[in-house]
Amino acid sequence: MAVAQVETRMHGASPRIRGADRNGDAVNGGLKIGQLARQAGVTAKAIRFYEATRVLPRPTRGANGYRLYGRDAVETLTFVKQAAGLGLTLAEIREIIAIRQGGGPPCMHVRRLLQDKAPELDAKHRDLIEMRRLIRLSLAAWSRAGRGRAAVCPHIEAASRGRRNAPPLSDRKADRGGLAMEQLELRVNGMTCGACEQRIQRALAQVDGVVRSAADHRAARVKVVFDPARTSAQAVQARIKQAGYEVAS
Repeated sequence: MAVAQVETRMHGASPRIRGADRNGDAVNGGLKIGQLARQAGVTAKAIRFYEATRVLPRPTRGANGYRLYGRDAVETLTFVKQAAGLGLTLAEIREIIAIRQGGGPPCMHVRRLLQDKAPELDAKHRDLIEMRRLIRLSLAAWSRAGRGRAAVCPHIEAASRGRRNAPPLSDRKADRGGLAMEQLELRVNGMTCGACEQRIQRALAQVDGVVRSAADHRAARVKVVFDPARTSAQAVQARIKQAGYEVAS
């Protein structure tokens, strides 16, 4: 889903994120929880959960004690699904709705959230690639692993040993959907602590084509795996320099 779709829904008068309209639909009957669930495409259990977590304001109650919702609740729940589709957490969605309820436009806040979300997803993507590599190693060694002694399952334990004994990034080809990756090991001056390592790794995560990186301030080394079809060693070095560190020749 495009970001513009979510931002468009938060500009101007729409969505009208309020509680059940106590002077409108609810007085005239409103929507029961089952009706709301069908219209919004969620379950009644999800609606109760959103109420409990204050994402959805509490509804009015009919004379019989049933929950009664205004039609604005449909728009709110639709927005929640759209925002969740962009990877926003429930707490972040609740904060966006609160800004709207306070009368302010939340879109600049949403932009900052999405800017932070993109590198997080890049890091998760790299973790998934590494997990896939370990699964393939485990399957390839299935017959051999089953013969050894194990505490529980030899196949899982062999895969774990494979991770510990794997050669350094600079000594092996990376696997990314069967495509050959390039490895680069650089001497980088100026790193003094773990925060420096994280700063460099975050900077490299923003380079399109970098699959993963590892920085070591004690050794003054940065190891990078990248897709040569999408970036280059020169671009990697330039990004490290932009982050404020010196790449030794």
